[in-house]
Amino acid sequence: MRIYCDNLAAQIAATWAEVNLAFNQGDANAVVNHWQQLNSVILPLQQHAINWPNSALNDADLASRLVQFVKNS
Repeated sequence: MRIYCDNLAAQIAATWAEVNLAFNQGDANAVVNHWQQLNSVILPLQQHAINWPNSALNDADLASRLVQFVKNS
């Protein structure tokens, strides 16, 4: 999650992490609450989702990216 949120504004990243955590914990009320907070920043979040795959791939080969991912996890 930290890697995905690196290029997001701090508040958007925090809310994104909270909605994902709530979803994974099955806390429907918290998911709804955090999701409603994300509605106000949906455009930057969508732009990030579009750009993220390209920035995640950078110039490294697949093996190097996997090693880096594991180190950062």
